[in-house]
Amino acid sequence: MSFKHISYLLGIMLMFFSLSMLPPMLINYIFQEPYLLDFIYSFLIIHFSGFTLWLWGRNYQQEIQTSEGFLLIVLFWILICIYGSIPFALSLKNNLSMIEMIFETVSGLTTTGVTLFNEPQLLPKSLLYYRQQLQFLGGMSIVVLTVAIMPLLGIGGTKLYRTETPGSFKDNKYTPRITSTAKALWTVYLILVLCCFISFLLLGLDWFDAIGETFGTVSTGGLSLHGDGFAHYHNPTLEWIAPLFMLSGSINFGLHFLALKKRKLSHYWKEEEFRYFIKFITISIFIGSILFFLKNHQLNAKEFRHIYFTIISLVSSSGSACASYSEWPLPLLIILLIISIVGGCHGSTSGGIKMIRTLLLGKFYHREIRLLLHPQAVSLIKYNQKPLSNDILLSLFAFISAFIFLVIISVFLLTVLGNDLITSITMSVASLSNSGMGLGSVSNSYAEISAGSKMIIIIAMLAGRLEIFSLFIIFSWQFWKN
Repeated sequence: MSFKHISYLLGIMLMFFSLSMLPPMLINYIFQEPYLLDFIYSFLIIHFSGFTLWLWGRNYQQEIQTSEGFLLIVLFWILICIYGSIPFALSLKNNLSMIEMIFETVSGLTTTGVTLFNEPQLLPKSLLYYRQQLQFLGGMSIVVLTVAIMPLLGIGGTKLYRTETPGSFKDNKYTPRITSTAKALWTVYLILVLCCFISFLLLGLDWFDAIGETFGTVSTGGLSLHGDGFAHYHNPTLEWIAPLFMLSGSINFGLHFLALKKRKLSHYWKEEEFRYFIKFITISIFIGSILFFLKNHQLNAKEFRHIYFTIISLVSSSGSACASYSEWPLPLLIILLIISIVGGCHGSTSGGIKMIRTLLLGKFYHREIRLLLHPQAVSLIKYNQKPLSNDILLSLFAFISAFIFLVIISVFLLTVLGNDLITSITMSVASLSNSGMGLGSVSNSYAEISAGSKMIIIIAMLAGRLEIFSLFIIFSWQFWKN
């Protein structure tokens, strides 16, 4: 393993990340705020750090190895979460601790959407924009952008891309070259962002609110410009439309790309995961509505809209809110917890276990029941009419087992630190699934939890974003033995 090689690549990544300080400078200028130097200093610190790393390892340009790819991804995420907190440190000065600054940054970059601010609208406009922009950058993962640029510098990125890029892009090439694939992902992503932005403008939001809420919606991050989320706008049409863009962000971007390329939509329904995802959402909304009606003996259009919005928000791992659901019937809250664990489709910006794993797990249990009834039968588990290997099923169980194990460990540690059980379960699931769901004492914000609890949530958010194994593999002895 060449640490100079990793240093060289990290340096390039950090220098590109430093460019994210430029748009907040423009916002600062537009609103005539006194925080321009804060973003200039942030840019210089990050860019100089990246340049130093690049300079130290510049003579080690070669094809990246698998182990280096994993370490590079983990180190990059850790570094951008630390460096990304610098604008908060400079602009808010003594209002937040270092842990809290990193917490807010990690929440944005991992698109988890939990926050320490009860009233984010009171933040300076430039910092508020930067907070929303973190979700935009994290939406399809900064590494995809990096892979689109690095080959132009003569650096191979296939193994790195396989490490970070979600879903079917790991195995199926929708375009001949990795650079073209990464650019195609961003093209789709930017088209969705533009469509959402225009829709929000047409629905009456001003340009600043429209772009801020767009970043949180399409990225399925869920951080809002206002403490009461979409409820702030008192716009029923907005509450019908916004979940559709959350939904688009939680669908496999490979399907979006094919729709853009082939100019037709028929391939969506041919994808088994997509079909079950839509059915899962429809059934969840139906059951949720029934449970709400049984508890309250009424269900008007507004209440149905809130159920529709909340379920799509949580299944997409957005975590956006248009109403407080903490007082909803307990069975409905359990459903919300389950759907936030399941999450969206693979190859999307959403978090959670992913619909494809849930689907395959159901098929596995169905096969086992069938074999109990017919021991001599030959039964294969298929996906899109193709049989799956045992290796895929083993990786499925490994991931789900690791997810459950981490939830249990997180809940235990959070309760030891003084949080009640409901709050601990909510925080653990919300952070590992990157869904941002809030119940108990964190239904509004995470401001009141202890520093130790915040540290656990930070680790859990990173683990969830990197699909657990990408983060914890670097702690294994086998990883370092060579």
